[in-house]
Amino acid sequence: MKDIIVTGDGGGGYGAVCACLVAEAEKQIGVPFRSFCKMLSGTSTWALIASALAAGLTGEQIILIYQNFTKDILNHGTAIADVDVATRGYMFDSMNIKRVLHGQFGAAATWTLNDSPIRLLLTAKSVNNHPWYFVCDNPMNKQKTGGLSMVECAAASAAAPWFFNAFKITPTAKCDPGYCFDGGTGTAGNPVYQAGREAFEFDSFDPQNTILRSFGTGYTVNTDKMPPNGALPTIEWVVNATVDAPIDQQTQISMAMGWDVKRINWPRPTGTTAFDPSSIPALIAYGRKLAPTINFKEFFGL
Repeated sequence: MKDIIVTGDGGGGYGAVCACLVAEAEKQIGVPFRSFCKMLSGTSTWALIASALAAGLTGEQIILIYQNFTKDILNHGTAIADVDVATRGYMFDSMNIKRVLHGQFGAAATWTLNDSPIRLLLTAKSVNNHPWYFVCDNPMNKQKTGGLSMVECAAASAAAPWFFNAFKITPTAKCDPGYCFDGGTGTAGNPVYQAGREAFEFDSFDPQNTILRSFGTGYTVNTDKMPPNGALPTIEWVVNATVDAPIDQQTQISMAMGWDVKRINWPRPTGTTAFDPSSIPALIAYGRKLAPTINFKEFFGL
């Protein structure tokens, strides 16, 4: 069997749909997700999923995190969030992410990246604009980030600007990333290329014996035919276009490298948003309906 690398995009609450896909994959294949993956990579919401899977949680347990504990991360409604972002520059406290993961990971809550039984790559962007790819140490890389807290790296990756304040990672003697934002603030909203490069250039994976499987967090079907009207709508359009463009590009670049890449993505259900707790039940219901339509044994070549 070929080595399997699984990567996943950022997308806030849309990770709830991906958690349903993970649970269905485990059901169809009959073993925990962690047991058939050699490496997990994620940005933002998928950094949370990847670290949870590395910690030994099942897809069903991750669904419960989104279902029961997302309210502890997105812990107030949009009206208060709008006031908070206007007065302090962010809607929610990024420490909420760490508290929820720490409470759910059991013994793995204190793990460093090096403690993970499988390879990890979690992305973040420091406030000085340095991109971080938090990985386990191995003899072929710089062995700088493996001693960092797995939970903190995941929390930093999920700290999307505007929605969260920057998250400060506890430094080690080898590495001090400082304050970080979401890894999707740049080119790593979809980290499939970064995962492949890490695996093939800075680890011992063989491209001929490895497959990369990428999970999107949905796409918005844009039916607008008229340009945005006014300065703020135009700025919003530019930001969305800038953030979304690298997501497709990273998959295309990875395929152009000759790597074995396949991707799952899906149209986002109407009326849902990434950072509104009230969207979570609808997203879980959507994920439960979508998941059985995918043949995961075929997708993973098992």
